[in-house]
Amino acid sequence: MDYEQLTPMMRQYFEIKNQYKDYILMYRLGDFYEMFFDDAKIAARELELTLTGRNAGLEEKAPLCGVPYHSAQGYISKLVNKGYKVAICEQREDPRTAKGLVKREVVKLITPGTLTDPEMLTDSSYSYILCVFFHQDQAAVVYADISTFEIRGTTFRGPKAPEEALQEILKLSPREVLLLRESVPQRLLKVLEQESLMLTPLEKTSFSFKTNQQRILDTFGVKSLAGLGIPEDAGLVEALGALIEYIKETQKVVKAHFGTLKINLEDEYLILDQNTLTNLELFKTMRTHEKKGSLLWVLDHTKTAMGQRTLKNWMLRPLKNRVLIEERLDRISLLIQEAMIRDDLIASLKSIYDIDRLVSKLIYSNMLPRDLIALKHSLEELPRIKQNLKLFPSDSFNSLEEDLDPLLAVTALIEKAIEPEPPALMKEGGYIKSAYHETLGYLRNLIKDSKSIILSIEAKEKAATGIKNLKIKYNRVFGYYIEVTKSNLEMVPENYIRKQTLAGAERYITEDLKAVENDILSAHEKILSLENRLYTELIEELRGHTDEFLEASRIVAQIDVLISLALAAKHHGYCRPEITNEGKIEIAGGRHPVIEKNLQRENFIPNDTLLNNASHQLSIITGPNMAGKSTYLRQVALICLMAQMGSYVPAAHAVTPILDRIFTRVGASDDLSQGQSTFMVEMSELANILRYANARSLILLDEIGRGTSTYDGLAIAWAVVEFLTQKANHNPMTLFATHYHELTELEGVIEGVKNYHITVEERAEDILFLRKIAPGYATHSYGIQVARLAGIPKEVVQNARGILNELEKTDIAKLPKVEVPDYQVTFFRDYHDEIIEKLSRVDLNETTPLEALNILSDLLAMTKKESP
Repeated sequence: MDYEQLTPMMRQYFEIKNQYKDYILMYRLGDFYEMFFDDAKIAARELELTLTGRNAGLEEKAPLCGVPYHSAQGYISKLVNKGYKVAICEQREDPRTAKGLVKREVVKLITPGTLTDPEMLTDSSYSYILCVFFHQDQAAVVYADISTFEIRGTTFRGPKAPEEALQEILKLSPREVLLLRESVPQRLLKVLEQESLMLTPLEKTSFSFKTNQQRILDTFGVKSLAGLGIPEDAGLVEALGALIEYIKETQKVVKAHFGTLKINLEDEYLILDQNTLTNLELFKTMRTHEKKGSLLWVLDHTKTAMGQRTLKNWMLRPLKNRVLIEERLDRISLLIQEAMIRDDLIASLKSIYDIDRLVSKLIYSNMLPRDLIALKHSLEELPRIKQNLKLFPSDSFNSLEEDLDPLLAVTALIEKAIEPEPPALMKEGGYIKSAYHETLGYLRNLIKDSKSIILSIEAKEKAATGIKNLKIKYNRVFGYYIEVTKSNLEMVPENYIRKQTLAGAERYITEDLKAVENDILSAHEKILSLENRLYTELIEELRGHTDEFLEASRIVAQIDVLISLALAAKHHGYCRPEITNEGKIEIAGGRHPVIEKNLQRENFIPNDTLLNNASHQLSIITGPNMAGKSTYLRQVALICLMAQMGSYVPAAHAVTPILDRIFTRVGASDDLSQGQSTFMVEMSELANILRYANARSLILLDEIGRGTSTYDGLAIAWAVVEFLTQKANHNPMTLFATHYHELTELEGVIEGVKNYHITVEERAEDILFLRKIAPGYATHSYGIQVARLAGIPKEVVQNARGILNELEKTDIAKLPKVEVPDYQVTFFRDYHDEIIEKLSRVDLNETTPLEALNILSDLLAMTKKESP
């Protein structure tokens, strides 16, 4: 392309575009954002716009498409959600007064991780941008939501650091990941790319320790990193500083604004990895990936966007501090008891907008007058909330009440300045109240009452001169003028300036009349300019209250979540858990919160649970498929998690410990994207559990070993039980659901192992699942009955039943009794008999009727061969 041939405007376009080559440049032209060349082709395709052309000085027209500036947010959102980055280029001067080419510059860069406009965000979810930095055997992860000002960071050390950092990233599901590509281990980089995360590589200079140290100190206004709790040796400085600089660059601000920086959260919160979040279906179901059917669906009665996000945060990070847990439980107890106060608080919450994201718009220069009215309506509820907090009969809410500033002066300022129903766009003005500024009121009155103002001046001049027929008139040549007939010329005062002589009259102007004329004719432009200046001053003043706004939002969100949990407890009959520092779980009448809600409470069969680090350390649970083993495992974990987040729990009574991790190996599917089979996924997850589990862990294992042959699977399951009870760190509490009935022989042999089963009632050829957990082990698998219930054709079921009867006659299908010597707990036995060896490789769950007959035929042939 010959740049010399380009028109001046297109040369300006390319000067700007070359600075932002990785972005789609939206170039402001009047009332449109226009895109050219390759950007235009991409936008036209992705946004379904018409692609046209514009003269650029070249032989062919430049490809062009555009969108109206007032509706651009929807188009920008679509592009960003499709993985594109957008640069917004604005006109920096009025085209009507500009000399030559209008000055333009990029005022904002919009990427998936730096969205601040609520229209582009989901109210109930955080929108994280994350920076990860690897250095030797250390990894640092820092993430922020700039629309809510949340910022957190953590460090990982040792050989497990890369894997732990990866788990943290996957758990957070950030919209964008900043990284130094060369520092990321290749295996992790491959996983991140396969997870469809937007990866934004930064230059090595972005991770300079010295430069980033100063950035952090300047941003948070402190003199040392120690004051922020930031270690200097683990890469956190590099990651945090790089993130700060990226946000400043994209938002085009001198200083990035954040709330309180929280570092190294593992010491404060129960750790839930991505597998556990998925398996427990905390936020969405595994089948539909929707909120309905998840724990969040049950607990979420929040009324504000901040409350929704905070509830998710509490679920994602259950507490490890018993005092803080009890404080939440105390507050929930009061909210359950004090219905009138609770209902009045709910009424206030319903009127509150998303304060966090309104403040984000305030900080990042795109707050409209309507947003200020939304903020004002929200602030108006603070005094009412504060008063209600004072009404509780105990001091549980005292700290929240004391910290809540009603912000009366700020509310009054917005009320005084902004019209109650301002226009959607600021372009035509009309959003500042006339009474807010004297000059503004005068200019508006000029437009409204210009005729009466002129008549008033005319009357004043008549009185001053004594010229009774003096007239003030208007034409396009002179504007407003005073006309005096020739008979009264001797009465004309000296300050009159002659402009025109007519046959019977003279026309004059005065400086005062010209000033009024100027005001009337330019009043509209002056009003727009003055309103803009007053609004800018107001915004600047409100920015000084950012911390108070965010603190109020934090308190409102907490109240909203506490009420939400109180309502869930009240509606579903939950109990207050007893939190203990001992390693034990004692649940009476425990229920699964989600299934209970689906079935209605009276139809759900409750169950008891006893686990500890000694006599009841590992429960082996047997029973047929569909009987409820997986449900039982999940409900125990959910009860413990809910208790630790400070919630009432679905049980008649519950004693729960302070756990540090919950592990789940429940269900599996092939991870084809990473080339891993079901069994490989299962073993990888199991290895992670065995590596990290300790006495403060709760482990859920469901059907370990099922992805391989029966013999291998049983051996692995057996060895896992031995490891968890004899070699793992301080005997982690474990629920182990299995079809390997041989494992039930371990009760009485290994201390702490207990057998439980799901009770079943046999009715002729049918079975009834009683859903009740009872001591002991299941004596049958009921596979054929379950197959019938699942809808397998009757002919196949009957055939299978006949085959099973034949197999049982030869003892093939009977559960073998494993002799376990007292001196050694191990599964492996020497089988020398060829028939037994062949039988050991038969997996009834995977064997078709035809294959079973073939096996039986082979066995009969072998017995005949060996008969004398």
